[in-house]
Amino acid sequence: SLDEWVGSGQRYPAFAQIGRGEFLPRYISYERYLEPESYQKHLQAAQVVVGHCGIGTILSCNDQSIPVIVVPRRHDLQEHRNDHQMATARQVEARGLARVVWDERRLGEVLQEILSGNGTAPALHNEREQLGHNLNRTVDRFLSSGGKLA
Repeated sequence: SLDEWVGSGQRYPAFAQIGRGEFLPRYISYERYLEPESYQKHLQAAQVVVGHCGIGTILSCNDQSIPVIVVPRRHDLQEHRNDHQMATARQVEARGLARVVWDERRLGEVLQEILSGNGTAPALHNEREQLGHNLNRTVDRFLSSGGKLA
């Protein structure tokens, strides 16, 4: 996890918005929820953002040239009610909007690549409307299929 990677040595300052989940970070600062102004301050201070596939976060990071790493929540691990984040992550990765970490054990490696300047940051994306339309269509198709990915 990000918390373990940062560790007690605080190799990099880190902050997390954790929502209502049960996990409480041991090594990084966190808030359950942020007001928009506070969220923007944290975002602007970030060298890299790690998230679970929120398209608003991904597009905000792209707009501000902040590298973003996506770790989609998985239904088979009971992290989410279905695999819509996996479908979204495939779309995001195919468009070069974020680095997708499919195996959480690789998160530290990818973070180190980006923070050391050896990793590639996602391309900036100027086709926001088309991306939103494609993602909505993919999610709608997924939901109408009863949660089966084609």
